[in-house]
Amino acid sequence: MAVHEALDQPKAALRYGDRLLACDPLREDVHRAVIRLQVRLGNRAEAVRQARRCRAVLRSELGVDLAPETAALCDDLLGPAWRPKQP
Repeated sequence: MAVHEALDQPKAALRYGDRLLACDPLREDVHRAVIRLQVRLGNRAEAVRQARRCRAVLRSELGVDLAPETAALCDDLLGPAWRPKQP
């Protein structure tokens, strides 16, 4: 995935990222890369879904929240759109 990203092949990198997450959905570093790639490809809505998916799987499987670097990346790239709506 990293090689394709470095070679400016974001679609190929994204395919590998999706495959990695299918095998190990707890890889927060891969979630971050997929979010970056989706934004780079102009798929902002999919990036938001990925950020929410990451948070949900970490909470349900490990009982933890996102790492600070993941939350900061999402805030920088997606703004408040990825955060859950407050009641």
